[in-house]
Amino acid sequence: MKGFIKTTETGEVLFAPNFVSARDYELLAENHEEYTYPVDGWEWVEDYEPELLTP
Repeated sequence: MKGFIKTTETGEVLFAPNFVSARDYELLAENHEEYTYPVDGWEWVEDYEPELLTP
């Protein structure tokens, strides 16, 4: 699964397949190649599989 991913300070994994919207920035999936990562901890991934992260 493609999308934006971020791991919080508490270890929680956030995933946003389409966009990330914050006060100071917006990340759009269709423009993912234009950004310089990380953006506030967010990265673009091509192969996110959440079931691999569950214990």
